[in-house]
Amino acid sequence: MTVIMLFVTGSLVHLYMKLKFIQSCDADPYDKTQICLTGFTRWLTILCQGILLGLIVDIIQWPILKWFANYFTTLENYKSEEAYEKHYTIKVFGFEWLTRA
Repeated sequence: MTVIMLFVTGSLVHLYMKLKFIQSCDADPYDKTQICLTGFTRWLTILCQGILLGLIVDIIQWPILKWFANYFTTLENYKSEEAYEKHYTIKVFGFEWLTRA
């Protein structure tokens, strides 16, 4: 799970860096094969990518991690509710620690 989230986060950071350093149209304004962003368009593109990264890392990732913790704890089949909750809490804390570190 951590590998998947690292891949998604890394991909978005890579996209952010590519968008941030994309050349402006000053190089050759008549060359239609190049992608160029200027002014507001560049700013809006980078802002939207940052919003998407924030949504994935902070909002979407949390329910997925809780689902995996619940799934793995259920597979272990603890005899008491107390043992189940103890190990569930450890997994949630561990997933949170791994993804926030």
